Amino acid sequence: MADLTRRAALVGALAALTGCGVPPAYIAADRRAGTDRSATDKRIDFANWPLYIDVDENHPLRRPTLEEFQKHTGIRTHYAEEINDNSEFFGKLGPTLMNHHDPLRDLIVVVVPEEGAQLWADSLMIPNLAEHKRDAERLVDYYYEPEVAAELAWVNYVCPVPAAREVLASSKDKDTAALAEDPLIFPDASMRGRLFIARDITAAERPELEKEWEKLVGR
Repeated sequence: MADLTRRAALVGALAALTGCGVPPAYIAADRRAGTDRSATDKRIDFANWPLYIDVDENHPLRRPTLEEFQKHTGIRTHYAEEINDNSEFFGKLGPTLMNHHDPLRDLIVVVVPEEGAQLWADSLMIPNLAEHKRDAERLVDYYYEPEVAAELAWVNYVCPVPAAREVLASSKDKDTAALAEDPLIFPDASMRGRLFIARDITAAERPELEKEWEKLVGR
């Protein structure tokens, strides 16, 4: 597993939060990271959106891939589906990070939703003061394994692991194998040609755009 390649996008959670309406603040270099207790306290506090992970059909509260991760690593995972809106969640978490306090979460899924033909992205972020960074990094690595990524294909979001397609295609189950050809999971060249990525919204633009959005959704 190529640790640094995947985690490059996880460095500097405070910088990412700036794009979510949290103003930047200078923190001295020697205070930008918390003490990592992964070696002695094997656990992760994982904040996610509802329906973003596999669920046991017979036991709705069980998450098979998370259970496998815990079984193979011995790392306990406290999993909470507590994110229902980006702005709402960061309104709760932002002040804690800005005041340089432990956010009590080691891994957070941040979402830019799809609208029409616009591409979106899910980002796994590790807050700079998280106390179980190495444990969280191991969970990120785990979900990039092709066999595990294939288990999440049923969520019906674009898969970030190309090799998972081969795993699905080789399945003896007809419905599972069909997922390998689903353009909503693995966009083909034709679909990619019609998609675009919207530019970043500046901190100055965000408040006014959020007001307009609230009007559109009737809040």
